[in-house]
Amino acid sequence: MKRSISKAYPFREKITVIPSPLSLEAKIGLAERLIHKRYLFSFGRFVPEKGFSQLLKVFSILNKCRPDLQLVLAGQGPLLASYKKLAEQLSIKQSVMFYPFLNRREIVTFLSQCEMAVFPSMYEPFGLAAQESMEQGVLTAVSQSGGFCDFAVHNKTAIAADFSQEREAADRLHNVLIDEENACRIKEAGRERVMKLHYPQIITASYLQLYQRLSNNS
Repeated sequence: MKRSISKAYPFREKITVIPSPLSLEAKIGLAERLIHKRYLFSFGRFVPEKGFSQLLKVFSILNKCRPDLQLVLAGQGPLLASYKKLAEQLSIKQSVMFYPFLNRREIVTFLSQCEMAVFPSMYEPFGLAAQESMEQGVLTAVSQSGGFCDFAVHNKTAIAADFSQEREAADRLHNVLIDEENACRIKEAGRERVMKLHYPQIITASYLQLYQRLSNNS
């Protein structure tokens, strides 16, 4: 995030970025399974910048070699009808499920039962949805943009892909899905990373330091 802002404003030394704190929601236990097939999960507003059209195109490629997978998209917005139409055009209508906005417990349940959470946004200031996913110890794939870059490091704490390169992105998702050992390593490292960077006490200390600095300069 700081790198992105620095490109637009030449005052790097005056920029302070404080991330959002963790929700610290407990992991869901053995809840009733909501979908009885393996699935990828994503949620958010159905608007262009969230990148869901690209995700559908990537999934259409992935689905050819992984017909057992479903794609679950939760949210609402002006592009819902066009996404449904695109799924039909891509011949994946039967493998894509649309849900309305979910409450917090529902989101955590869907996350806990998915094979991977995917957030293909063209730009994200903080990437809160991916942060929530990684906090839950879920294998997470993100685009290479904005706030994701602060905590999602490819093949270390998450999977990062350029979703405009559809074949390459599909291959990247497929490769990690079939490598369970690597997927487990990434999940554990991802949760450890966000717990370290976004723990509430650390965020509180960052705000106090900022206020102290501002006070001293006033």
